[in-house]
Amino acid sequence: ELKKQLEKAKRDLHTRRHSTQHFKSDHSGSVGEEVEEKVQQLRQIVANLQSRMDNLIAAEKDNCNFMLVKFRRRGMVIWSAPDNVYTWSKPGTILFVVQLTDEPDCCIPVWTPNFDIRFRQEQGWYPCK
Repeated sequence: ELKKQLEKAKRDLHTRRHSTQHFKSDHSGSVGEEVEEKVQQLRQIVANLQSRMDNLIAAEKDNCNFMLVKFRRRGMVIWSAPDNVYTWSKPGTILFVVQLTDEPDCCIPVWTPNFDIRFRQEQGWYPCK
């Protein structure tokens, strides 16, 4: 989401910059100053978003996050995400599918949990079929 905001802000800044150059050649005075102020605000927004994005990327590189999944029944993983998929940014994405040994027709998908700990009911996560 932050990446989308940054890209949008960059597009807005580019559009404003381009329109400001044409505007300055045709007009002068307080209207031009208002446009210049808006461009400056957009520059600050882009710089702020870029800084936040850089901080998030640096924090992600320094973290070693993992999740342990335990089953109480025997089974085998019959599908998992491809090797090139190594991050999951939204809850509800399937991580892998387990086929139970004693019930071969039963396949259990395991999704990425919601790690939002602001609310008590979201502090626990239980796979369900």
